[in-house]
Amino acid sequence: MAVYDKIYADLIFPYGEENAVASFYKWMNAVFGDTYAVFFDHDGTEFTTKKLTKFPSITVQQIDTQDMVTSYIGGKNNHMQMLFYIYFNHSLKSGGTRRLLRRGRDQIMTALKLAGVQPKGATDIIFPPIELWDFSKSPIASLGGYMTVSPGVQQRFIQEDDVLQQELMVSLSYMERLYT
Repeated sequence: MAVYDKIYADLIFPYGEENAVASFYKWMNAVFGDTYAVFFDHDGTEFTTKKLTKFPSITVQQIDTQDMVTSYIGGKNNHMQMLFYIYFNHSLKSGGTRRLLRRGRDQIMTALKLAGVQPKGATDIIFPPIELWDFSKSPIASLGGYMTVSPGVQQRFIQEDDVLQQELMVSLSYMERLYT
């Protein structure tokens, strides 16, 4: 008998993309949510057409997933890579400047680079690691794995009318458990 003889529409795989994206949102909101409004795959509309947007804010959109289709550790795990656009947004009408945009960019990049990092000799980590969670359980449960930021973050400055944006293209990877 197969473990999954049928796949039902409401089935959520613990290490699947759905939980990985939600885990990254949970981390972003925990690190930045008290100081910035954090929008995540918000509602499918272009950012500049959203009404009542708070400035400054962070918008995160998943744009791609790469399944390496290569098993690791006895065939039980698979290497996954996810690509996100992270936009730090400010408005000239709300006092936004390129200097403040650079500050937000530096904050985001520092948090991503140092997520889960513990300096030599220190007892604390700098920023919490990007932990994987199983959102199909109530309360949510830790999966015991972590996402890591891949090198080569690309970035660019965008200005559309009074909206200033710093765009970061960030790749995150994690090990997907195929079965236990």
